[in-house]
Amino acid sequence: MNGKISLLIGEIEQSLAQLAQLEELFRRSMNQLAKDQRTLERAVFLSEIFVNTYTCLETLFFRISHFFENSLTQEQWHRDLLDTMRLSIPGIREPVIIDETFLHSAG
Repeated sequence: MNGKISLLIGEIEQSLAQLAQLEELFRRSMNQLAKDQRTLERAVFLSEIFVNTYTCLETLFFRISHFFENSLTQEQWHRDLLDTMRLSIPGIREPVIIDETFLHSAG
């Protein structure tokens, strides 16, 4: 079990580092966008940042869910995944996202 938790911790740290890089890239892009003309190329670039951020978070949530052996239904696994990430499991883990985030994302 110790090796598995160490692996999960490493995956979480790696995901957090990737998210920090994406956030920095977003901030720089937004500063540049404020100075320059808006173009389709810039919009596509920003959309790629959003897609990569979403994918990074979803992968992280999936790994956490898998580690704690949460069952996800095949029909609505995206919603189930978000739902399990807002659960507090006493003695095991705190919620990964808050209810407000869940409500905005599951809308």
